[in-house]
Amino acid sequence: MDRLIAVNFDQRCFPTQAYRNFIGMDDWCQQNCLRYPPNCPETVCHCPTTCEAIGELEGRDGADVYCLDECLTYNSKCPTDRCHCY
Repeated sequence: MDRLIAVNFDQRCFPTQAYRNFIGMDDWCQQNCLRYPPNCPETVCHCPTTCEAIGELEGRDGADVYCLDECLTYNSKCPTDRCHCY
C-alpha cells in the first residue's frame, strides 16, 4: 500500500507561464510540489523562495519581510506592484 507523507511548508508554488491558464494548475502545483517526494517539474511549476520589495516599498525597513509574509503563504495576497518573488 502506498502512503503519502504530508510535509508542511509555509511556501507557495505557482504554474509557469505556459500552464497558468490550465484549470486546476494552481492547486496541482501546490499539492504536488510540496509533497514528499515532490513531483514538481520546473517547466510546469515555480516555487519562489524569496521576495524583495519593489516600487514604493523598496528600501523601507521591514519591506522585504512584509513581502515574504504576504507572498509566500497559501492563499497569498501578494501585491505584485510592491513585491517581486523568485
